[in-house]
Amino acid sequence: RDRDVTGVQTCTLPILYSVLRVKPVIGRLLVPDDDRAEGASPVVVLSYAYWQLRFQGDPALIGNAILVNRVPLTVVGVTPPEFKGVELAYSPDFTAPLSMASALKLQTLKDGSAWWLSILGRKKAGITNSQVGTALSPSFRVAVNDLLHSMPSSVVPDIQKMVAGLTLKVTPAARGATVTVRDEVARSLTYLMVIVTIVFAI
Repeated sequence: RDRDVTGVQTCTLPILYSVLRVKPVIGRLLVPDDDRAEGASPVVVLSYAYWQLRFQGDPALIGNAILVNRVPLTVVGVTPPEFKGVELAYSPDFTAPLSMASALKLQTLKDGSAWWLSILGRKKAGITNSQVGTALSPSFRVAVNDLLHSMPSSVVPDIQKMVAGLTLKVTPAARGATVTVRDEVARSLTYLMVIVTIVFAI
């Protein structure tokens, strides 16, 4: 029987598990073939926590469908309990192939203003973050221009000012994807350490 999970608050689209070297607890994870054709792979991978909370860790769920935004997706696997995603303060309950974005009524890559997609990659041995940043900067500028072209002409001047100083920053994946909460916490901890150092010095 289909189980409806419409309205779940933490839904994300694909994490490249092979790049992250994540192994499933049960079943399989998303693979490149799941994204070969738009809408052709109605599958979903659950997080371990969500699998336990919503489905009581039922192994029989594998191969059965759940409804996501009223679209039936077949559960093909579960991520390990230690895997929490790639962003601090945000852990997805499930992931689905990018090819299912349109069917799930989410923004697709055809929408020039869709900046929700995070991209992760694994560097070759001997390549520095600086070299990666230099190589990807032209593509980053193209993406910024695509965003501007997708905006209403009335707001382009203001948006242009906002993005004029944007630069591509390459950071280690171990730090988690760039999110405001991490930067705010890091800034607060820096201030705290400075204060503590001053107090100890006194």
